[in-house]
Amino acid sequence: MSRVSDQFPAPPPGSSSVPAPGLTPPSRGYAGFPSQTQLPWFRRRVPVILAASLVPILVIAAVVVKLSPRGEHQSGPVTPITQVPTQSFEQPSSPLTTASGTSSAATSSSVPSSASSTSSRPSGPGVYPANNAAAVAQVLPARGQGALFGMWISSGGDIRTLEAKTGQQFGAARRYKDFNANQLWPNAEDQALAAGGRLVHVTWETMSYNGGYDSSVQPAPAVNAYDSHSHQQRKMWTYAQILGGMLDRYIDTVAQRVKDSGAIYMIDFNAEADDAKDVGGSNTQRQAAGTSAEFAASYRYIVNRFRALGVTNVVWAITWSGWMAKYPDKQQVFRDLWPGKGYVNIITWDPYNSTASNWRTFSDIVTPMYRALQGGMLDAVDPTAKNLPYGLGEFGSVPDARRPQWLRDIPAQLPKFPQVTYLTYYSSGSWGELHHDAAAIGALGQALRSSYFVRRTPTVR
Repeated sequence: MSRVSDQFPAPPPGSSSVPAPGLTPPSRGYAGFPSQTQLPWFRRRVPVILAASLVPILVIAAVVVKLSPRGEHQSGPVTPITQVPTQSFEQPSSPLTTASGTSSAATSSSVPSSASSTSSRPSGPGVYPANNAAAVAQVLPARGQGALFGMWISSGGDIRTLEAKTGQQFGAARRYKDFNANQLWPNAEDQALAAGGRLVHVTWETMSYNGGYDSSVQPAPAVNAYDSHSHQQRKMWTYAQILGGMLDRYIDTVAQRVKDSGAIYMIDFNAEADDAKDVGGSNTQRQAAGTSAEFAASYRYIVNRFRALGVTNVVWAITWSGWMAKYPDKQQVFRDLWPGKGYVNIITWDPYNSTASNWRTFSDIVTPMYRALQGGMLDAVDPTAKNLPYGLGEFGSVPDARRPQWLRDIPAQLPKFPQVTYLTYYSSGSWGELHHDAAAIGALGQALRSSYFVRRTPTVR
């Protein structure tokens, strides 16, 4: 795989109109021609005499034209000039088309500095229109008309193997991607999953899973943070680096690859930011990335860059852990994280039946966030948010003798939540792993035979 820097060659050397040091423009005429001060007096006066003699002729001609009956429109009626209306949105900083017809992103030889001007960067709600309505309609069922069922398997597992065991193809596949430019996506595996008729849902995280990065395209990650999943320190980029423009070239490269893929992707950014440690959660990675306000601004920034490149084959998701939704005094965190009207296509959250001693049904785990959204939890920042499609970015149940029936009951309980149009089972860890549980696999296969689960063909060409 080529490095991203190969796709962004340095600009060709440009010419300058400023004279080289030690050279000054000629002030006494040009090579082979004398200056005016070197001419005889009578040759210097001739142009003045000739100009004066022409004045009466020009005055007479002007009078004739004024008196002519067709003097005003000698060539027939004038076609009025139509002024092109000014676009109401702010222009992006990249990609900009240069005089040579190339993108400024493609000719830049260095990563933008955070000190660079932000006057031309997209910012704020509503900068670009939501132009992906066709993609959303193509992959997400209408309210109450069913749901896509997706799967994530840990430890390098292949969901196609689990599909074979259940006898059912999943409607979606969950994928996790970092910001390391040496690991560009979509890759061949992402495309293979999409080509099979699955919606690929990507969680895009501002960390480097293996500690690497491409220094020719992006700065070094600014912070280290403890990853509770891998139990190790991770290098992370921050929201300040995104908002400072330092990751523009990387973001634009991924956006172009998504655009060129021909598949529709669901993308969420730094999932479970509501669980950041500084807002009452336990996730130190999300805290290290920046504040809730910076998250919301970074979400808008990324969406705007995709839209500026004409990327319409994306369904934009925001994914929360959701556990605070049942506490009214903690719901402000969701309002603080909201990117604004027109940026999010689907709201998803990650509920679990996480303990055998406090067994909860599928309905039990879905209800708190669903009820909070329907009750207007986000009305203060966006009264239209509660009408968006909902989804379960992750869900699962702990292993237990009751789990097979828990799975079989999902098709009967899911229609109680008609705005949930998408859900992904997270087969990983102690809260949900089932791909080694034959009884659970059999029960899941039975559940997926329900006509309520639909499959789409999420492609744009």
